[in-house]
Amino acid sequence: GREWPPPPAFDSMPVKAETHDGIIELINPIEPAYGIRARRTISLDPHHPVLTITTVYEKQQGDPLKVGIGVITQFREPERAFMLLPPKSRFPKGYAQLQWTTPADLKVAGRVLSLKGGIQSQIGSDANTLIWMDSKYVVRIDSPRVSKAEYADEGANAIIYTSPSADGYIELEPFGPLRTMKIGDRIERTVKYTLSRRTEQDSETEIRKVAKPR
Repeated sequence: GREWPPPPAFDSMPVKAETHDGIIELINPIEPAYGIRARRTISLDPHHPVLTITTVYEKQQGDPLKVGIGVITQFREPERAFMLLPPKSRFPKGYAQLQWTTPADLKVAGRVLSLKGGIQSQIGSDANTLIWMDSKYVVRIDSPRVSKAEYADEGANAIIYTSPSADGYIELEPFGPLRTMKIGDRIERTVKYTLSRRTEQDSETEIRKVAKPR
């Protein structure tokens, strides 16, 4: 899978939380193996169902290190999950098979890649948008790819992991580009989540509405 060392173990570290002007900021201690401090700000749009998460890495100590910011979101198993591919994907099939086997019921129709959960799989693409959909709700995740930048995982900036049915979850993972950080450097990545209520019975009709460019 990963082309750079395993990501900093921020999720297992205590987090300091601060609030100001309706924004939550989560601050990690310095991760000792990487010498990086992570800061995450979480904000809700006051008028629309939009959540924005901005993640910052600050290199505080240690040797230079090549890293990238990943924002992994875990959902329960969807009816379908989607990648909205660019007009000309860098991947011949629209995606790269990263680990395990091909996802269940994977389809690529034009710029829309879709799949189901239920088996262990992991694919990556150059999509700017990932979408989770069940029978009632749709979550759109936007995190634009940086042109001409270096990415891990065979050059993928958008990854979907599906778990076996017994686990019953899926991960939608937008990634930022790789950068070699030295002490004093700072990198930042913003991911936007938009929640909507499903209005169409057919998932393909629904995705045509949700997938309009923004």
